[in-house]
Amino acid sequence: MDADALISVWSGLVQQFSFLFTTPTAAVWRQIVLGWILHRGPATVTGMFRVLSGLAAMGGGEWAATGADGLADRHWTVYHKFFYRARWSLADLCAAVMSRVIREMVLASGKTDDTTKQPAVDLAIDDTTVARHGKRVAHAGWYKDASATGPACKGTVIHWGHNWLVGTFLVRLKDWPLMRWALPAVFAL
Repeated sequence: MDADALISVWSGLVQQFSFLFTTPTAAVWRQIVLGWILHRGPATVTGMFRVLSGLAAMGGGEWAATGADGLADRHWTVYHKFFYRARWSLADLCAAVMSRVIREMVLASGKTDDTTKQPAVDLAIDDTTVARHGKRVAHAGWYKDASATGPACKGTVIHWGHNWLVGTFLVRLKDWPLMRWALPAVFAL
């Protein structure tokens, strides 16, 4: 698949989820998702904004066709406010990803349950803690990080931060039978 076709498919996929947002929020959604995909390193809102600003300074090129509405044409605070002030639901977004993307991949995988003959997929659920700093961090609390053990941690670690619950579908596709594709779809803070 060449770059133009890949950009077109990606743009169509992102556009499918625009119905979950108001019109101005949908434009910010398209920009954030583009910055998320293009950003290398930890996915921070500031990092995504810097990538979009850099592309805008270079003229945007072929990425302008993605419908990103000017590649970071708003103040940087708008991108941060998208996550805590905009009117959209994470649960609705997760449901849309499951029904419009993951469902189609599960059906295309061809893997079926031997008894019911229905499409089968594995679901992996895990929680992870994300450290946050400051006295006024929304939804933060004291959580046990079960993965942080060893001599450096001296046993279990309890720290201040967010605790994310992530549900991931593990799919095997026909063309890659030995590889499992992990498709995160359910998120809860």
